[in-house]
Amino acid sequence: MRNVLVTGSSHGIGQATAIAFAREGYAVGINYFHDFEGAVQTEERCKEAGAKTKISGTDPLRPVYRAMRCVIPHRRSRKVRDPHAMSHVL
Repeated sequence: MRNVLVTGSSHGIGQATAIAFAREGYAVGINYFHDFEGAVQTEERCKEAGAKTKISGTDPLRPVYRAMRCVIPHRRSRKVRDPHAMSHVL
């Protein structure tokens, strides 16, 4: 069985893509950022198509974004926003 990870698959084009892969026999990794209910809906539809699924609630690019953000001082306080962000990247 082939595997695929579809980012943004909780709604819209990502959801349609995940379902299309499920219909083609792929095991589908469902990734969402904010819309957990949408991810569950996508999972149900993929399982109806006979696919194995797994939901991931983290955005793959988020650790990189957080690392970039941590070096930008906050406008008002001039403090680093998230000093622990680099630990997620390593």
